[in-house]
Amino acid sequence: MLDKDKAVEIIERIRTKHGLKIHEVTALAVILFASDGTGECSITVGDIAELCGRSKSSVRRAIRSLEEKGLLIREEQYYEDEENARAPNKYTLRIGG
Repeated sequence: MLDKDKAVEIIERIRTKHGLKIHEVTALAVILFASDGTGECSITVGDIAELCGRSKSSVRRAIRSLEEKGLLIREEQYYEDEENARAPNKYTLRIGG
C-alpha cells in the first residue's frame, strides 16, 4: 500500500521540479494512488475526472501535458474478445522514487 506522506512528498517534488499546474497535479495524484505504488495502473479518464473533481477534457489535457513532460506513458488497451472495444488506458509513471 502506498504511504500517504510518501505520496505527498513525491507529488510535491514533481510539482516543484516541473512547474505542474493544479489540473496536472490532481491527475498525477489520482494515477499515483491508483497504481498503489507500483507505478502502473489501468483507469478510465472518467474515473480520474471523478476522483479529482475535474472535467474529462481537463484530465485529458493534464495527461497530454504529463506525457509531454516525460512523467507518464499512456497505452491504449482493448478487450481481447471484442476487436474495437476500448478498455481503460494503462498508465505508467516515470517519476522516480
